[in-house]
Amino acid sequence: MKLRYPEQVFYRKPLPYACVDEILCVDWFSSVRNPSSASSALSPEWEDFTLERRNDLSGLVAVRLQHRGSEWNKCAKAFRLFFDECLAPTVSSRLVASGLSTDLLKCVAWDIVSYMQELNYLDIRRPGFYHDLWSAYRRGEFPCGWSGAYPDGALITA
Repeated sequence: MKLRYPEQVFYRKPLPYACVDEILCVDWFSSVRNPSSASSALSPEWEDFTLERRNDLSGLVAVRLQHRGSEWNKCAKAFRLFFDECLAPTVSSRLVASGLSTDLLKCVAWDIVSYMQELNYLDIRRPGFYHDLWSAYRRGEFPCGWSGAYPDGALITA
């Protein structure tokens, strides 16, 4: 499946097909050991924490690319469309099959779109927090919290 950009993007290169293909090939939640702990991903604390991590990236982009135009919103729309069209049906069915709440779909969408944004801005910042979440998803886990002070500490998975 090709990643489509509904609005023309002038300054950002499209994500490499290899990255898109890797996202499509995940065996979602195949290694979840404790499905009940995944509900902590719906907590206001975890939502605030993940929002702060995304703001770390978007703030840097706004400062570093202010003269070229970051095209953040155009890319975010493309990445969300990709998630909705290509991943949401599979992720939803795997949530159910793994004993996880379908309410967690919005968390996965946020995480994957944010990870794609990290990939999109590799030229100005190394992958960070959302790459860590992506690594957990690739292992079949469900990221649902952080232990310790960020960036020290560790990701908690279900």
